[in-house]
Amino acid sequence: MTATLNMRVKVADPKPAYCSACLQGARADVEFYDFQAAFDGGTFVSGDGRWVKGSDDLYLCEDCLQMACETAGLNPQLHGRQGRRIKQLELEIEHWKATVRRTRAELEEQVNSNLGPVVRRK
Repeated sequence: MTATLNMRVKVADPKPAYCSACLQGARADVEFYDFQAAFDGGTFVSGDGRWVKGSDDLYLCEDCLQMACETAGLNPQLHGRQGRRIKQLELEIEHWKATVRRTRAELEEQVNSNLGPVVRRK
């Protein structure tokens, strides 16, 4: 059975009070991602036992999202470097293919000029 998810992940704006996974509080230097998914996270309680805020939506901080990606085998930095290296190698392949074509044409021209037209025998 295949499930289809009709959700989009976006940068949370405004930021939530806490990350749904690690409960890290929102700070200016931490990005949060809104999964636009219903989530019954209960209530957040401060260190002194006061109720702070309930959560009905799934928000993950950048650290938790990074950890989830790594757990799933995704590494955006590595894949970006690999993609750039693949493009570089593809350009090098095209360069060497062109070099081989030019070299073959030059060799064929030299052979034809030294031997005259090559007559193929049956």
